Amino acid sequence: MNGMFVLPTDEGLFQLFHVNNPYEPVSSRRFYRIGYFFEDVTLAQETKESPFLFIDKTGKTVFSTEQVRLCQIELMCNFSEGRALFVTKEGKYGYLDTQGHIVIPPIYDYAHSFKEGIALVGQSDGKGHMAYQLIDLNGSIRSFVQVSNGVLDEGMGDGLLLCKDPDGHCYYLDKQSEPVLYLPEEIDECTSFLHGMAAFKAKDKVGIIDDKGKVLVAPTYDEAYVAGEDRVILSLEGKYALADADGVLKSAMQYDSIGRFYSSGMAVARKDGIYHWMNRKGELEDACWDLIAEEAEVRQEIPQIFFRQYEMKTEQSEEKEEAPIEEPKKQSGKRSINQEAWKEIAKQSPFYEEMKRVISGELEESDAENRRLILNYVEHFRTSYTTKDIDFLEQLFSENALIIVGTVIKSMPQSEVDYLPQNQVVYNVKSKRQYLDRLREVFRTNQEIEVGFEEFKIMRHPTKEGIYGVTLRQHYSSDRYSDDGYLFLLWDFQDKMAPKIHVRTWQPTLQEDQTLLPKNKVFNIRNFNLQ
Repeated sequence: MNGMFVLPTDEGLFQLFHVNNPYEPVSSRRFYRIGYFFEDVTLAQETKESPFLFIDKTGKTVFSTEQVRLCQIELMCNFSEGRALFVTKEGKYGYLDTQGHIVIPPIYDYAHSFKEGIALVGQSDGKGHMAYQLIDLNGSIRSFVQVSNGVLDEGMGDGLLLCKDPDGHCYYLDKQSEPVLYLPEEIDECTSFLHGMAAFKAKDKVGIIDDKGKVLVAPTYDEAYVAGEDRVILSLEGKYALADADGVLKSAMQYDSIGRFYSSGMAVARKDGIYHWMNRKGELEDACWDLIAEEAEVRQEIPQIFFRQYEMKTEQSEEKEEAPIEEPKKQSGKRSINQEAWKEIAKQSPFYEEMKRVISGELEESDAENRRLILNYVEHFRTSYTTKDIDFLEQLFSENALIIVGTVIKSMPQSEVDYLPQNQVVYNVKSKRQYLDRLREVFRTNQEIEVGFEEFKIMRHPTKEGIYGVTLRQHYSSDRYSDDGYLFLLWDFQDKMAPKIHVRTWQPTLQEDQTLLPKNKVFNIRNFNLQ
């Protein structure tokens, strides 16, 4: 990125290089993690627990978050439009500039990185309700977002912010938070705008609209997305084709995948497991590769996140030495995706093993993408409890979500969706509404809530596409209550534009006799009837 790259040492640390001199590092410094150079400086850490550094292209430290005296910064996103979003130990959000100045103080309970000079931020009233604002790069309020129980996108796209009202209708706000585009009721989902176009879903099929709401490509495809100026990607029955903005095909519907166009005017296309460069006419270059890896973080489609990772010690972990984690094995004729990148992921992170699988290159592309989405959503799911973001949880749980808060299974209420076998019933079941109403009261009566995850596992359903089970150990603490238990989440990614949780269960790690709950009694996807 901007002429800079990193390489790992034998010890697994990273050194910084410039493409003009790829054989000698720019300095002798070694880092635990180094970010992309979206600006003249980037984020780095010397150890997994150390403060965040801003380093320049010579490897010199420009700023350390240790210099910030007013708060302790625990998490940061890499720079976007000259601003780095940070989160304090207390769960408050603010922004730093490239020199380390706090240009926007940590006063927000919810925030996203800047896009098009605007960031969406929110402040909680402590009762589970968030008041949203759009702010500029200096922190000045551009507008107040008057949305009640609606769902907001993470940021602007072509000057428009996607919203969804409680009835499921999609519409867009401008930078003054004024509604400027309402979509027809038959449109169920939509994306943010890019190059004046957005994908939409109607009756389980996908098409393309322009920023005036005019349908450019009728909803007759399984998948569609904007790939560049006047270019879209369309998919039917698992095959992809390049098309213009009117849906006229520029290539045959024969590719396994086609990426978005780079500034060079080329996109990555995959056919029969072989990667090619494709131009805007849909033509392929003669050369081909076993693999061309693309990362959403490089495109800044998702933020590159840094966080301080402290050792989570228990009596058992102190007695038992941790087994070393082996590097993924190389396959004959197939190079693992970004083999250096997985080393950057903290081995103490609860998501380490699953992220290593995602970037190993051994999974099907759709499966890897679903798992990447799950990792992003699960982290947002965790922080939604600490930031008391009831609106996010409202959109995440399906209307018929089954929520089990006990361990004794006796009977199954007929009013619930038939996820459990008929011979299994739940001692304590809550509906989505009951659970969220109770959660609002918890948010109101507790000033601080902390949630930590470990023992994180993802299991794909063997026959139902897009259905995944997530099992993890959750450490929960608040002003008035704390517990330690196993959490199971049944995720539905069949609609990638609106993933849902259908089932949430919780079991304590200790049984009534104070012995550990056996692993074979922890809920997983096999316990649920999905037929």
